[in-house]
Amino acid sequence: MMYSDAIDYLFNQLANYHKSGGAAYKPGLDRVNILLDLLGKPHQKFKSIHVAGTNGKGTVTNAIAAVLSTQGYKTGLFTSPHLVDFRERIRINGECIPEDYVCTFVEEYKDKFEHVNASFFEWTWCMACAYFYEKGCDVVVAEVGVGGRLDATNVIVPEISVITSISYDHAAFLGDTLEQIAGEKAGIIKHRVPVAVTALAPNVLEVVRAKAEEQESNLYVLQGDYTDWEHENIALARLALKSQNSFEIGENALEIGLKNYKKINNLRGRWDILQTRPTVIVDTGHNIDAFHKNVMRLMGYERRDMHLILGFAKDKTIDDIISILPARWHYHVCPLKNARMMAPDQLKNAFEIKNISCTIHEDLNTAYTSLLAQLHEEDVMFIGGSNFLVGEFFEKYF
Repeated sequence: MMYSDAIDYLFNQLANYHKSGGAAYKPGLDRVNILLDLLGKPHQKFKSIHVAGTNGKGTVTNAIAAVLSTQGYKTGLFTSPHLVDFRERIRINGECIPEDYVCTFVEEYKDKFEHVNASFFEWTWCMACAYFYEKGCDVVVAEVGVGGRLDATNVIVPEISVITSISYDHAAFLGDTLEQIAGEKAGIIKHRVPVAVTALAPNVLEVVRAKAEEQESNLYVLQGDYTDWEHENIALARLALKSQNSFEIGENALEIGLKNYKKINNLRGRWDILQTRPTVIVDTGHNIDAFHKNVMRLMGYERRDMHLILGFAKDKTIDDIISILPARWHYHVCPLKNARMMAPDQLKNAFEIKNISCTIHEDLNTAYTSLLAQLHEEDVMFIGGSNFLVGEFFEKYF
């Protein structure tokens, strides 16, 4: 089987959130447990750290993994979604899973797995578990896909559970109140496994605290007033590493890993500053909480003109996001490859309802290259709103 054939099978034959959105969401642990049993329960044969949350969990997951690998542990890393290549989801010490392993795994288990009617995400997680075990990982840092309680990753019993910020996202699956969403995220808390959580609103923290008490788990809450989003996430990663007792972490490895986690794991798209003068920034944040923080950060860069190339998935509620965007900035939209993306004219109309002008470009290439050629050295270009937009951008230019 060629790699292109394996990827075609995974993306086109399986229920796939990346392609179909909510229609592909399959909560519950029955299917994944059947698959992992077929594989010999690899998820029970390595130590792990489990990270859930609405925003920031990718950063926290990568930061923790970077510290562990810097310390010398063979560290598996499971994240989603990918930006350009499927293999980004499964890494060991920053290196993506090889193409030939993906091909061999799909070819070997396709017939055995099909009767379970598993989703793309369940397949991917099982592949990751098998790979991490076969390669002898000392520890695996796993990011939850959606929610926590019913997520396929919630079959592990980690050394510590970590919960990042909690805000509104995936309401159709997780609930329409922050307390309900917190209950789903807190579902990763296991009996007597410590929990590190970022600073949360009192009503939200109480839900997490109650679950920790129910599970007799020690709860460690991040203290301090963090105005920088990245700093909050890095501080949470530090807290989590200091609150676990399974891995010895020296101060040198801690500082190097936290400061260089993007480079260590080849991580792109998280407040990624591609150049300065003019400044070009890329970020995958795609909900109201992420955009509020990104707008605040962008205001710190504002010198002259601010140009934002934005794209959103069809299932996103964008009126609240547009409401917090300054009308004085310049907004640009364009058609994108992924069928889940909102049409440019629909986006433009949503902006104009808020009395904000918006320019439609022929395609992403035209939007980026034409704007870059016009920018003054003090101007800023921001590209974001969706993993799909950022992924298409990196596929084209990096």
